[in-house]
Amino acid sequence: MNAIWKFPLTAEETEIEAPIEQFLTVQMQGETPCVWAIVNPDKMPRKYKVVIIGTGWECQRIDASRYIGTVQSGGYVWHCFWDNVPTYRSVKEPVLALFSSRQIKQERPAFC
Repeated sequence: MNAIWKFPLTAEETEIEAPIEQFLTVQMQGETPCVWAIVNPDKMPRKYKVVIIGTGWECQRIDASRYIGTVQSGGYVWHCFWDNVPTYRSVKEPVLALFSSRQIKQERPAFC
């Protein structure tokens, strides 16, 4: 059965490990920015990184499909985005897929 959980954000990047189905919103609770998400406790937890980006900051990590929301604190405006944290398996498999058994017998590619 799904539930809604709160995750306090502690830095510009906060790692969360939970069975998240969907991020809902980010809001200030007191002095702390928090993210609320729908979770399914029956599923395996996954790792996510929530990134806080200030207005005007240059950033290559902005992806509108991963936007959670915007919060204001004093004179500051912060925008929150989520990203998957790669696991060992997800990092290694694409690299291994570049090699066929024929290529492995030859010299190592220049990018290794």
